[in-house]
Amino acid sequence: MKASTYYSWRHWQPNRQEKRREAIKPYILDVYLKAYQTLTEVQAAIGWYINFYNRNHISNVA
Repeated sequence: MKASTYYSWRHWQPNRQEKRREAIKPYILDVYLKAYQTLTEVQAAIGWYINFYNRNHISNVA
């Protein structure tokens, strides 16, 4: 392994999109673990969480 590859790996920082995905993940899992009757209900719940996230600018996203 080249030294530059190791250095890059060692000092890796998640970008904004990766932070956003990690911030939304608990909400998506919450939707996934609930017993919804239809795909439409699941889509509506996921959409609600994403809108909630976007409105409140969850703090762990740079």
